[in-house]
Amino acid sequence: MAHVNTSVLLIVSALLVNISCTHTARLDATSPTAIAPEPLSDVHTPTPRAMTSAVWTGGAMIIWGGVGAGNDRLNKSEGAMYFPEEKLWKAIPKAEITSRFHHSAVWTGKYLAVWGGVDSRSNDRLGSGWLYDPDTQLWRPMSSDQAPSPRSGHSAVWTGSHMIVWGGESDHGVLQDGAMYEPKTDRWVALSADDAPIARSFHSVNWLGSKMLVWGGIGASGNLSSGALFDPTTNTWSAMASVGAPSERVSHSAVWTGTSLIVWGGRQDSEHFLNDGASYDPLTDLWKPIPVTETTPSPRELHSTVWTDQEMVIWGGQNDEKTFAGGAAFNPATNSWRKLKDTGKSVARSQHAAIWTGSEMLVFGGRSKKGKLVVKKIGIEIPLNLAAENIEAH
Repeated sequence: MAHVNTSVLLIVSALLVNISCTHTARLDATSPTAIAPEPLSDVHTPTPRAMTSAVWTGGAMIIWGGVGAGNDRLNKSEGAMYFPEEKLWKAIPKAEITSRFHHSAVWTGKYLAVWGGVDSRSNDRLGSGWLYDPDTQLWRPMSSDQAPSPRSGHSAVWTGSHMIVWGGESDHGVLQDGAMYEPKTDRWVALSADDAPIARSFHSVNWLGSKMLVWGGIGASGNLSSGALFDPTTNTWSAMASVGAPSERVSHSAVWTGTSLIVWGGRQDSEHFLNDGASYDPLTDLWKPIPVTETTPSPRELHSTVWTDQEMVIWGGQNDEKTFAGGAAFNPATNSWRKLKDTGKSVARSQHAAIWTGSEMLVFGGRSKKGKLVVKKIGIEIPLNLAAENIEAH
C-alpha cells in the first residue's frame, strides 16, 4: 500500500446564536482576549485519539473513529455523542463497520454518514460507508453500487440532500473523481470529470449553499494553490481565479462565511509553515489577502478552525518548533485579528477535532508535544463571548 499522509483537515461550520448587547461594542485588538476553556465531562469520555471526525447535529457533537496509541488504534470503531447542555457523553453502539482513520464524516440532518478512509487493522484503503441513526442507535451500510473507489484523504460535504465525495488518494496515487450519495434512495451518481480540478488529496472542502468548493491539498507533483467549484444541480465544474490566491499548501484551514471563503495557514512544504491566507468571493472570482500583523497566529498546520458567523477562530496546531495552545480570531468585517489567550491551562494540541455549537467551540482529542496523544482534558469547551476587558462602548 502507498504511504498514507498523516495530514488531516477537519472542517466544520455552524450557525451562531446572536449575542445581544445593550451597547455597540468593539474589540481592542492589541490586547489578548482572555479565554478559559473548561474540560468536558470525563464520565464515559471516548478514549484518547487523534485524526477523529466530529460533526454537529444541532444538539450534540458526534466523535467517531481515529487513531489511538499503539495497538489501541484497532479499537477506534467506537464513538460517542456529547450533549453540551447536559454535559453528558453517550456511547455509540459498535457495529460491523470497519475501524478507520483519514475517513470522511458528515451530518445529514438524520444520520452520521461515514465513508472511506484507512482500515486500522489492515492499513488498506476503504471504499465502504455506513449510516448511523442516533434515534434508533442503529448502523446500516451504504450501497456499494457505483460508489467511489477505495480512498483516503478525500473530501465530503452535505448538500441538504446528497453527500458529495471527491478526490483523495488510492494505492496508485491521487484521484480526481467522485460521486454523490443520496441516503433516501441509497444510490450513488458519478460526478462529471469534465473540467474537474487536477487530482489531489488532503485538500479543503466547503459547501457554499449551492456549490461545493475544493482548494489546495497535495497533487501528484507537490502541494497545490488551485481550486474549483462544483454545481451538483448541473453536475458541472467551474475554475477559480488563480491571481491573488494563497501560495500552495496542505493542512490549512478553510471556512465559508456566507459570502466568502477564507483560507489560512498550513504547510507549504516540509520546511515552510504558513500564517498567511486570503479570502475568495465566488461572485466576483477575486481573492483578497488577509493581513499578517502582531496579532496574527504563528505559522502552523493541523490546527482546528470554526466560523462563528462573525469570526474565523483558529485553535491549536503545530509547526516544526512547537505544538500550540490557545489561538486567535479573524474578523473579515474589520479585516483584523485578535489573540485568544488560554487562561484555563488546557493542553497544547494538533490533529484534533472541533465544532461550533452556536455559542461555543468544542474541541476533542489530538496530539500534544512530541506527538503524544492528549490524555488529560481530552475534550474542552471554549466560550467565545467578548471578554469584558476588551469591550468599549461607543
